[in-house]
Amino acid sequence: NKSLSSPIPSNEAANSCFNPAEQADLKKKFAIISHGSDTISHESFLQISKSANSAYIRKYILPRVFLLFDTKKDGAIDFDEYLCAVALFRAGTVEDKIKFLYLLYDGNKSGGSLIKENLRQLLVDSTICAQKDEIPINILDEWIADMLPLSDGMVEAALIQYSSKSGKLDVQEFIAFAKIEGTLQGLLNSITIMIDFNL
Repeated sequence: NKSLSSPIPSNEAANSCFNPAEQADLKKKFAIISHGSDTISHESFLQISKSANSAYIRKYILPRVFLLFDTKKDGAIDFDEYLCAVALFRAGTVEDKIKFLYLLYDGNKSGGSLIKENLRQLLVDSTICAQKDEIPINILDEWIADMLPLSDGMVEAALIQYSSKSGKLDVQEFIAFAKIEGTLQGLLNSITIMIDFNL
């Protein structure tokens, strides 16, 4: 199966999304995230989460996001890469943003399909991102364990309804599922707020 190309726009396309004032605003945001450096390091990127359950988000979600935003694969995010990432979340289509989630959870690494285990992880992560209150770190594992049966039920229902292959969703099947699964939109909103915050 052919791998899905990244929905993150090219630098030329991203530049066309923003007027000079908006680009200047994004340069200020970039400087905050990068601590004044020319690039955002992996360590700096993990600090962008200021919401509830930041420890979980920094450990399990943001490393995945960093890898996709680092399109040059040099271990850092420069301003051009940051601009492209923000352009996806501000100006991208619903389908493009869902494709980003698909790639975020290794859709390309499983024969062009999102496998059951990764779909379950996506649902767990989305549910945790949706929590407005901090889950105490000492009970987080227990909280996740309690939630897994519900997540497993959602995964099985999704596979029965949308999958044409045993235990997998291809990208079009995943798009159909994601459009009706509200918690996934919550994860996208969380990522948007973290990278494109109000000054």
